[in-house]
Amino acid sequence: MHIRVDTPEHDDPDLTQPLTFVEMCMARNPAAAGHLNEAHEKCARLRERYPGDPAILNLSGIVAMIGSNLEAAKRFWSEAVLARPGYEYALTPLTQALDEDEAWTDTETYLTALAEGVDHVADIYLRRARLYFADGFYEAADHLAQRASAIKKPGLSALHDYKACLTAARQSQTNGELTAWCQRVHDKYQTYWQTHDVTVAENWLTQDPPPDRLQLADLVTSVIEASSAETVNVLELGSFAGINLQLVRDALAADHKRRSRLFGLEPNAAAVDIGNTVLDGIRLLRGSHQNLQTGLPGLPEQFQVCMVSRVLMILTPDMVRDTLTSLRGRADTLIICDDIYNVDGDIPVVRTPPDFCIMHTFRHLLSEAGFDISAVIMADVPDRECTGFIIAQARDYSPSVR
Repeated sequence: MHIRVDTPEHDDPDLTQPLTFVEMCMARNPAAAGHLNEAHEKCARLRERYPGDPAILNLSGIVAMIGSNLEAAKRFWSEAVLARPGYEYALTPLTQALDEDEAWTDTETYLTALAEGVDHVADIYLRRARLYFADGFYEAADHLAQRASAIKKPGLSALHDYKACLTAARQSQTNGELTAWCQRVHDKYQTYWQTHDVTVAENWLTQDPPPDRLQLADLVTSVIEASSAETVNVLELGSFAGINLQLVRDALAADHKRRSRLFGLEPNAAAVDIGNTVLDGIRLLRGSHQNLQTGLPGLPEQFQVCMVSRVLMILTPDMVRDTLTSLRGRADTLIICDDIYNVDGDIPVVRTPPDFCIMHTFRHLLSEAGFDISAVIMADVPDRECTGFIIAQARDYSPSVR
């Protein structure tokens, strides 16, 4: 792809780093990789400071392309052309990129769409993705959903779609390396999550929740409201500081709130302590799925609803199997928020780059654990790693006896 830097005319110290970064990349200097995040940050500041500046937008597009987010690069190049029609620095790479893009007929069509805003382009992708998802074409749906996510997150690399990741997983399985690959993904995250400190937990409780957490809360709330049980016990595995449980509690009407008891199991002691300190009507317990078998004071024997959000994706398949099996006989309805596109797959798939998360064979694993899937739901606003929800019922579940 033919790219050229048009050096902005502003005398701004924030320009030095991204310009130097691009020069290093063009010179194939391996040290450039360590400066990508800073280049993203500097470009974001420059865009805020000089809105609509074509040279800064072109530079942002180049940095996004180097950072493996071509969707964001096309966005910035388009914004540069819209700001200055015929602007060759951005129009040339944009046209080259769109010539190889099956989603758009030509450059003018894309420019017209982007003129309506980034959200408009993302919505075009998501509308198409939902149609594919409804017909069970998960590969095509994920390809478009990942594009919708990438265009709105220019500071992050675009994730490979499910089809590409599945191809890599099959090759890894052929080479006898897939199990070890999954283990590396888990090992990378284990220390990270278990050592989050109080400050991080507090931040989680004060930040605006992403759309997938709100959608999860709505799904759990619907199950609670439909339950005929006099007392509805709700459990979250891997609850961290309890933000998902709080969202569920906030969404419940007063009568359902009175009959619901909300529990969280979380291995991080700091997160448990801060959650129990600041949240009302929620009890967090330090522990894991293993305590469902060994017992834990204060933990009910039976749960009408269990939710697991963004947890299973960082566990190995054997760990997921153990976790789901521990819920047998303890949970009636299970709601999983995860990277779900491999739900009907026959091998685990690692989402890349880098070794980002694991897409599990959920239908198979849930069936082994005694659960049958009743719904597979695409996220209203798919995130990079949270692409949807799975609702499963215990095979021996009978509402009349709960």
